[in-house]
Amino acid sequence: MSLNHVVVNNNKYDPKLDVRFNRVLVDDFIEFNDGLIYNGQILTQVTNGVNTLYFRDQNGNLIPLAPGGSSRIFQQLAINFFIGPGSPFISLYDISDAIGSLQIPANTIKVGDQFVLVGHGSVTSNASNQICQLQLLLGPVVLLANYNMVIPNLPAGSLYDYRFECLCYEVGGPSFATMKSFGYIHFNDKQGLTHSLYFEETNNISFQTDVTQSFDIEFKWTSTTSGNQLIVHTNSIYKTT
Repeated sequence: MSLNHVVVNNNKYDPKLDVRFNRVLVDDFIEFNDGLIYNGQILTQVTNGVNTLYFRDQNGNLIPLAPGGSSRIFQQLAINFFIGPGSPFISLYDISDAIGSLQIPANTIKVGDQFVLVGHGSVTSNASNQICQLQLLLGPVVLLANYNMVIPNLPAGSLYDYRFECLCYEVGGPSFATMKSFGYIHFNDKQGLTHSLYFEETNNISFQTDVTQSFDIEFKWTSTTSGNQLIVHTNSIYKTT
């Protein structure tokens, strides 16, 4: 939509739309007091209980977030559930006490979209050179993984935190969409020493944007030493367009 506006009392004014608005988000989006207009239609926000996921116009068509927008799409509220040795892969997410959604709706990911996953908790490893595993998935697709993480002896009260970034390079069906992922997990003992592990992978074989998929981060202990545990405190997911 081409905008031809004038300024009235320091506010932009579009006589064609007969609305006053404070700023232009991008070429086709206008923000005004009552909401957003796109191609001459008032948009309806679709939220997940935390932030706007996307919009729909008056004909029901899906409109992704305007470029430059950032929103938290998931926030976990449950704390203090733990993962001990001898268990299979267990999700770090507890959706029974959370707001938002882990789901990414079909056809809402576009080139340049970035998802940032962050979280923290506490960790105990009762011997040196303990081995654990972690994988980040979107649906059935593994975006990042380390199946041989070796961590030092971490006394009770040690902490961990992680940050993973997933950037969409291409969109389409299988063998076309590309997601580049990077991140780290830090293990911090009570003396302040940090043991860091870094991840970087590109998936351009099985990643899809045309189906609804859910993020997940899974963890398990390979070492079976008694007393090893990872205690989850919080997890968040953000989307930047």
